[in-house]
Amino acid sequence: MFFIVAYFVLIAAASLFAFFENDDVRKGKTETMVYVLFVTVLFLLAAFRTVGIDNDSQNYVDLFYGRANEMVEMEFSFEMILAMCRAIGDDPRVMFVVYALLSIPIKAVGMARASRLWMLSLVVWMGYYYIYQDFTQIRVAVSTGIFIFALHYLAQGQRVLTFALFLLAIFFHRTAVLYLPLIFLGVKPMSNRWRAVLAAIPVVGVFINLMHIDPVVFLPVAAVQDKIELYETMRDSGVMGDEINTFNLVFLAKLAVFYFLLWKERFIAEAMPAISLYLKIYAYSLFGFFVLSFMPVFAWRVSELTGVVEVVLFPSMAFAFREKYYGKGLIILYSVMQVLQAMVLSSESIHPDA
Repeated sequence: MFFIVAYFVLIAAASLFAFFENDDVRKGKTETMVYVLFVTVLFLLAAFRTVGIDNDSQNYVDLFYGRANEMVEMEFSFEMILAMCRAIGDDPRVMFVVYALLSIPIKAVGMARASRLWMLSLVVWMGYYYIYQDFTQIRVAVSTGIFIFALHYLAQGQRVLTFALFLLAIFFHRTAVLYLPLIFLGVKPMSNRWRAVLAAIPVVGVFINLMHIDPVVFLPVAAVQDKIELYETMRDSGVMGDEINTFNLVFLAKLAVFYFLLWKERFIAEAMPAISLYLKIYAYSLFGFFVLSFMPVFAWRVSELTGVVEVVLFPSMAFAFREKYYGKGLIILYSVMQVLQAMVLSSESIHPDA
């Protein structure tokens, strides 16, 4: 319960700073210090959490002591980090510290480079992705951190460096192979044809979902296939549910924000030139969620890998209004709604009695 109260206080404080934050490209010393302070607190929470407060930490402790029976071979990066942590001492907390150091600072730097509203990006991050990735799915968190960091270079057209960073993300979690197609996306202002294509992508995903078309046969990548086979086995054995509500309130809010930002793309691009790139990535994420919804865990995993672009995309809503407070308020409300959902679904994320 202490964690929940402390987290709400933290996100409330961050929201207050975000509401009055200026959108200057260059931040002042005070704003930078405030941002660093919040990031530091988030790092400490993830690194020194109570084991068992989230869904995955006990599993990682079991892995540390060699007690786990994994159905899928872990990435070499994890085995390497695990060996290093064991060499340091017999305390599994070292593992959480290392992963928090690898994911949180690099993601924070990436957000600061890709967004002009640092604190608002921080609030969006805290609303969902921090809890489910940096605090829980720590291997995925490193990959998504590298992805956010790579957005700056992708927006600059530095595809070779972006490709190298995406390979590094795959090194930490194999499902990050889904980042590779994004290398070919550009940041030029969208034509009406491009805008129509982007608007249609989630609709096509919904159609595939409603028609119960299984896209697994079209994914020949061995690393992804391993994960898919695991999730299908879990689904068929009853370990994992086979249904997902693709039109829940939060996801409908995501769709609404996407289409609103797509509508205002030309106006927002004056302040955020990379908005077209972020919208293309987000359309990719929405599409993945719909077409893979027959496997809930995999649908969320695939959509979240690229859906984390929300942390730099959604704050751009502020630039869609003459009075930026309206856009900021809506995004803060959305983020708080996300946190409330996470706390209600505590059995899947944070245990309130921990």
